[in-house]
Amino acid sequence: MTEKDIYEKIRESCKKDRMTFVVVTRHKGAIDYIKETLKLKEEDVITIDHIDEQMILSMKPHKHVVVGVIPIHIVYILKKFGITTIVLQLPKVSKEMRGKELTPEQMREYGATLWQVLAIEMRTVG
Repeated sequence: MTEKDIYEKIRESCKKDRMTFVVVTRHKGAIDYIKETLKLKEEDVITIDHIDEQMILSMKPHKHVVVGVIPIHIVYILKKFGITTIVLQLPKVSKEMRGKELTPEQMREYGATLWQVLAIEMRTVG
């Protein structure tokens, strides 16, 4: 999917009468884990492998939830614009397994959890 396609899907999702979940990860197992854990329907999900500020600007609070592997500075921007943000954590994954495809079952074994970010404060240093 091209960036243009992603922007169009996000814009179109603003017209729906329910929330759209923007899942940010390049790992199929993580996508499946998020869908299973949050009990999401396929029609309510847009899957992307990265997110940037331009994409965030096309989202609407109370219409979008961003969930997945999200860099901290992007979490900050999402919260600044009022977008519900949920991050995926894998605290027990071994070094050997980092970057490899994991099934949802393996992710649970490695302690996968989803955390909603309620607030965040940041400032640059140096």
